[in-house]
Amino acid sequence: RFNWNAAIAQDPFDNSTVYFGSQFVHKSTDKGNNWTVISPDLTTNDSTKQRQDKSGGLTIDATGAENHTTILVIEPSPREKGVIWAGTDDGNLQITRDGGATWTNVIGNMKGVPAGSWINQIKASTYNDGEAVAVINNYRRFDFKPYMMRTKNYGKTWEPLVKEGDVFGYSLSFVQDPVQPNLMFYGTEHGLYISIDGAKTWSKFNNGYPNVSTMDLVIQERESDLVIGTFGRAIWVLDDINPLRVLAAKGQANVMAAKVTAVPPVTAYEVSTRSANGPANPGSSTFEGENRNYGFASIKFFAKKPAMPERPNRDAAAQGAPAGRGQFPGGQGGAFAGRGGQGGPGGRGAARGPQAKVEIFNSAGELIRNFDTPVEDGLNVAQWRFDENPPEGTEEPQGGGGGFARFFRVGTPALPGKYTVKITVDGATDETTLEYKMDPREEYDMSALIARREVLKDISVISSQVTTMSGKVSADVESVDKVLAALQGKRGEEYNTLRTKSNDIKKQLEELQGLIGRGGRGFFGGGGGDGPTPLQTEVFSVLRTVNGSFDAPTDAQKTSVERLKERKAEVQKQMDDWYAANWDAYVNAVKAVSFSPIGN
Repeated sequence: RFNWNAAIAQDPFDNSTVYFGSQFVHKSTDKGNNWTVISPDLTTNDSTKQRQDKSGGLTIDATGAENHTTILVIEPSPREKGVIWAGTDDGNLQITRDGGATWTNVIGNMKGVPAGSWINQIKASTYNDGEAVAVINNYRRFDFKPYMMRTKNYGKTWEPLVKEGDVFGYSLSFVQDPVQPNLMFYGTEHGLYISIDGAKTWSKFNNGYPNVSTMDLVIQERESDLVIGTFGRAIWVLDDINPLRVLAAKGQANVMAAKVTAVPPVTAYEVSTRSANGPANPGSSTFEGENRNYGFASIKFFAKKPAMPERPNRDAAAQGAPAGRGQFPGGQGGAFAGRGGQGGPGGRGAARGPQAKVEIFNSAGELIRNFDTPVEDGLNVAQWRFDENPPEGTEEPQGGGGGFARFFRVGTPALPGKYTVKITVDGATDETTLEYKMDPREEYDMSALIARREVLKDISVISSQVTTMSGKVSADVESVDKVLAALQGKRGEEYNTLRTKSNDIKKQLEELQGLIGRGGRGFFGGGGGDGPTPLQTEVFSVLRTVNGSFDAPTDAQKTSVERLKERKAEVQKQMDDWYAANWDAYVNAVKAVSFSPIGN
C-alpha cells in the first residue's frame, strides 16, 4: 500500500542506497534497480481503514493512491549508520538501530498527542545521537492544535517544542539549522515561524512571505538559503540566513545593544548572463521566478543607529553675511559661491543621516575600497560592486555628473579572492571575511583578468578626468543661467550689455559641452548631431568594449585607449584655452554690475 506522497529517502552514508515506503520499508543499494524489504508492516494494518471500495463515493479512486495505513516518512540518521526512523499516516512512529533487522514502535512513549495522528515529518538531528523531531498533525479529525515533539534518547521520552498559542495553524514541517543549533524553522498551515533560542520562543516571519500552507523546509548549506515548498506548489527562497545565525549565536539582545555586528557573507560571484532559450518576448506564456540580484556582493551588518549631532541654528548662519554686490550662487566646479549660496549648506552630503564606514582589504592587508553607507537600527545591507577605489588623483563618479564608470564600477575591477571587510559605526568596528569568485560555469584566466584590469584602470583615469571637465562646464552654464534669470526685467545699458555677453558666453560653453558631453545625454550613441562625437561617448564606447569581456584586451582595444588619451588632451587644451581667454573677464564683468541675482 503506497501513500499518494509515499516516503522516499537517500542514505546519508551511501548515495547509491535509497529507501522507499509502502507499509514496509524497501531498500535499494543500486540506485533503484533492485529492491529488498527490510521491515515488517510498520503501520497498524487496521483493515477497517483499508476499505476504500466501501468508504463512500461513486467509484474507487482511479489512481489506486487513496490508501490508508501507509508509511509517510523515512528518515535515516545523518550521524549513526543503521539508525532509521519511519512514521505512518495512522499514528505509528518506528525506529531501527540495526539497519532494519529489528524495529521498535515508540509512539506509546509520546504523551499529549492523540493516538492515530498523522506523522507528517521526522527530522533526525545533525548534532546529537538519538535525537529527532517529529512533526505531527491531526486536522483530519478536526483537531487543529500544533504538535511537534523532540526526543533525545531514541524515542524513549519526548518533549513538546511548541505549545498551543505560540503559533497559529497545525504543524506541517520543521528544519534545524546545521550551523547554529538554536536556529529553527517551523511551518504551519498558516505560514512560517522562526526560533533563535532553541524553540523556547517562536516568531512569525512575514517579511515578504505569505500566510500559506508551509509544507516542507530544506536548508541549502552551500548558499546558506532556506528553501520552502508550499501546498500551492510554489517554491520560496529565504535568501541568506546568516543574519539569523548571528542572532542565534550571540543572542538578539546582545546584537541589538552593540553598535555594530558584522554578518559573515555568503560567497559572492561575478555572474555571467546571457539571453535564455525560447521566445524573446513570451508575455504571460511563461513564468519566471525572481532571481537574486547580481553584479555585487551584499555586506550585511547589524547596527545601533547613532544619534545625529545637533545642527547649528540655520537662521543665524544665514544671517552671517547679507548677499552683496557680485555674490551669486554657482554650481559645483564654478567660480562663484558654493552649492546652496553663501551661508547655506556646503557641499555634497551635507544633509546625510548617520553613516557606516565600510573598508575592504585584500589578502596582503592593503585597503582597496572604502565607502560610506546609511545606518539604521537593526539589519543593514551595503553593496560592493567588486571594484577598487578610483586611481589616486581621480574623483569618484557621482550621481548627477557624467560618470560613465558608475554604469559598471566606480574604479577598476577587483580580482577574485578573499577579502577582509571592516565595518565602523559610531567609533565601533567589527570585521568579517568575504570570498569573491568568478562564475563557476565559465573558464577564466587570471593573467587575462589582470591585463584587463590594468587597461580598465587607464580608462578609469580618463573617465574621471572627462567627468570633471563635464561637471565644470555644466556648473558654469548653470551660473550663467542664474545671471540671466537675475537680469530679467532690468533695463539700462549696463544690464543689456551684460545680458548680451552672458548669452554669448553660454553659447560658447554649450559648444564646449558638445565636445565633452552632457552627463547622461548622448551616452550610449553618438549624441553629437552633425558635430563631433562627444568625448564622453568615446570613453564609454571603449569602456564598454573592454568591460564587456573577461578576456585580455586586444591590441586594437589598447590602441583605442591611446587614441582616447590623445583626444582627451586635445579637448582639454581647447577648454583650457577658452577659459583663459574668456571666463575671468566674464566674472569681472558680472561683478562690475550693481545687482544681486539672489535678491535684495
